[in-house]
Amino acid sequence: PTSNKMVSQNVEDLKIPDSKVCYDLLFKLAHPKDPKRRLWVDMEPQGIDPGKDALYHRGFYYVCRLIDGQRNDPQGFTGDAYADMHKVISFWICLRHAKYKDNKRYRYYVEENRITGKGETKQRGKDTMEVLILYPRRRY
Repeated sequence: PTSNKMVSQNVEDLKIPDSKVCYDLLFKLAHPKDPKRRLWVDMEPQGIDPGKDALYHRGFYYVCRLIDGQRNDPQGFTGDAYADMHKVISFWICLRHAKYKDNKRYRYYVEENRITGKGETKQRGKDTMEVLILYPRRRY
């Protein structure tokens, strides 16, 4: 039986010894027309902006761990079928931050750059992972 419910999974990732990751909200969403295709969504609300690039680095660490966790997962891919990898998006919503960050949104993803051959080209990657950092407007 198929279900159209979206269930949050508060998941502890213990695959790497002494490097536990706790995802605040993790959803594994099936595509409505192709249940084999999934989108893994991690949501990480943050009370206070840790500053500098902390959320950027943590965001990429989390998406990499989620991609790694797909291998041999019942809702992931098996063996060396890396082409069956599902996209991972990690949303970081920072509620208390400096005023200059109000209404700012940052998006990070993988990009391919060909640097050899005739001319340099840039092309968006295979859309495997994405980190979004959101700073909603604060009322002062």
